[in-house]
Amino acid sequence: MQDPVKRETTRLAVGLLIVDAVACLVFLLLKKLDYTVPLGLLLGTAVELLNFWLLGRTVRHAMNKESGQKTAVQGSYALRMLMIGAAIALGALAPCFNVFAVIVPIVAATPVILILQAIEKKKNA
Repeated sequence: MQDPVKRETTRLAVGLLIVDAVACLVFLLLKKLDYTVPLGLLLGTAVELLNFWLLGRTVRHAMNKESGQKTAVQGSYALRMLMIGAAIALGALAPCFNVFAVIVPIVAATPVILILQAIEKKKNA
């Protein structure tokens, strides 16, 4: 049986890559597509996938602990938000990234997860 965190992270990766392709098309239609856009999308996607994977690992680890679950989850949350903030700051400060492209996959992750859940629910119904 495959690890559920790995399986869901893979599903999210596919969804975010679709979002990245659509974002590239939008930037192309707006005549704003240059090398900074795919680099920004890749940075945002990588950070969001790492965020999701770390969340899954933390929750799984906290469920197996006798005590200190709340502290572990809160600490993980703070570090994950710091990581996302650092990625956005890097996207804003480094000229090789488009900051809007960095933000797109980070913001799109929640709707992608909800869509994947709806598809899974409909498939199992």
